[in-house]
Amino acid sequence: MRACPWPAVFRIVERFSSEDVREDHARPASAEVEDSFVSVAKRLEDYCDCDTILSGPPGVRTESRFPRPCTGRSDNVEMDSGMLFTGNYHFFDYKYDIEGYAGQDAGGMAQILFPAASLVLLVLLLTLLRKTPEEKARRIVGWLGIFLTVFYAAKTTWESGYDIARTGAFNTGLLPLDLCSMIMPTGILTGFGRGKIRQMAAAWVSTGGILGGLATMVQLNAFRYYPMLSFGAFYSMLWHFLMVFMGLLLRVTAGRRPDAGTVLDGFRFHLLFSALVIPVDFLFGFDFMFYREMGGLPFLSGLAASLAQQRMALLTPVIMLAVYFAMYCLIAGTEALFGQRGETHGLRQAAAGRP
Repeated sequence: MRACPWPAVFRIVERFSSEDVREDHARPASAEVEDSFVSVAKRLEDYCDCDTILSGPPGVRTESRFPRPCTGRSDNVEMDSGMLFTGNYHFFDYKYDIEGYAGQDAGGMAQILFPAASLVLLVLLLTLLRKTPEEKARRIVGWLGIFLTVFYAAKTTWESGYDIARTGAFNTGLLPLDLCSMIMPTGILTGFGRGKIRQMAAAWVSTGGILGGLATMVQLNAFRYYPMLSFGAFYSMLWHFLMVFMGLLLRVTAGRRPDAGTVLDGFRFHLLFSALVIPVDFLFGFDFMFYREMGGLPFLSGLAASLAQQRMALLTPVIMLAVYFAMYCLIAGTEALFGQRGETHGLRQAAAGRP
């Protein structure tokens, strides 16, 4: 397989267009020359069969200057971001092998249909299971935690096959250390654990798990790379749907809202998981749970970069934990507010003689 030359070409473009070069040569860079270089780079990207370009720490995939690596597609491939993209691809194709898919961001049809369909399905399932004994519901959550663990292993094996073929290395960004990965240990411990650890795990599933699942369902990142009818999108849709379902099942079968103590137990499990993630982030240069770079978070990512420049990077996880704690406090406050309204409504019905 021949090496792709376009990164070197783009460096030439940047060289010609940089302010330093303009000053050194005492003449402006030609816009026509720059456009020509960009055009050449684009064509090389389209036609060469190079591997995915990686930068940063070994094994961590980051974005190149161009949004997609070379896929061998030609210029006349029409890009489409439709909900039911029907281009030339198979269900199990990897994201870089799906030709013509432009991706969907917030507001796309798939981004709207998925939360709407999930809401309907959640209502149906929870209505059917609302009378399930609480202990049996916990067992269901435990078996779903085992299923998600096996599902994660299968998906990682599938994706790693493509990564290793392209780069010769395992993509360590797939390690189960992000926030949504917490549903695996918490689900299993909820169903089969004992004592305080089981209590904290169940508390996280019914608080942080629901919040994390809902936040991702609103804007599913997988739709940026995979059409709706593909394994990559199916995996992410099912994963986050089950996060919300498992938490709501515990709530519905328990017949009560989590109080402040329950929410605090959920945050305690969050702290336990973070005690594993934070050292990994700083020792190996990752950003799991946003503890090192706060990558992609508005305002906070710039703050993390500033702290790193001032040799105060260890303050970043402290700030991020404070953000997470504020989110749990918001959950507790919301639960208290709606719980108080429910009690008030019940007292009014009792006073009026209604059941």
